[in-house]
Amino acid sequence: MSDRILFWHRRDLRTSDNVGLAEARTRTPNVVGVFCLDPNLLERDDIAPARVTYMVESLRSLQESYRRTGSDLLILHQEPVKGIPALASALDVRAVFFNRDVEAYGRERDRTVAEILRQSGIEVTAFWDQLLHVPKEIMTGSGQPYTVYTPFWRNWNSRPKAEPVPSLDNAKGLSDIEREKAATAGAIALPSAKDLGFEWNTPLLLEPGEQAAQERLENLVSKRSSPMTSSGIFQEIPKELLI
Repeated sequence: MSDRILFWHRRDLRTSDNVGLAEARTRTPNVVGVFCLDPNLLERDDIAPARVTYMVESLRSLQESYRRTGSDLLILHQEPVKGIPALASALDVRAVFFNRDVEAYGRERDRTVAEILRQSGIEVTAFWDQLLHVPKEIMTGSGQPYTVYTPFWRNWNSRPKAEPVPSLDNAKGLSDIEREKAATAGAIALPSAKDLGFEWNTPLLLEPGEQAAQERLENLVSKRSSPMTSSGIFQEIPKELLI
């Protein structure tokens, strides 16, 4: 077994300030990414063509980011419970890392994939990435969820916040032989939204990709936006809320 780690992307289409990806890189430079185009999500009635178009273009940007680091982002188009274990086995990886999901489908999917991987002797490690505080960390003195915002905010604001983690850098991608193995396990070229059955010919309101998102965030922070309170007084948004 190699020391390679397969990092499974889901909502976190970025190589900067990505907790699970950064942890993988501290273990080894042999980090390869994967994103699974999940039919269980793409075939839902509420999936809009604009959303799929934005996702595909963000994945294209993410693949370019991986290439700049020296590694690869692989694409699967199959159910994760089948595709992730098959790819991990084909590449003989030591571990699969990912950031936790909080939705019901995602949590059940992750439990199933993790169980299959561990049965094959592959380490599985999950991280909290999209939250500044994990669920149930900010509670009342009696251990109950808050029902009033102001005391919740005071408690939240009093807690230390994690610093951003390092971006992926100087990673090591797949050899030609390993790419052939990945293809045999189901890895494909990134399809277009049209390939996936979604037509969207109108310009997107937001530019896809990590760099564009970072620029929007920096612009928002620089403006120091001020929402109106119920009393009609404007209050400045703390910068921590915008990161």
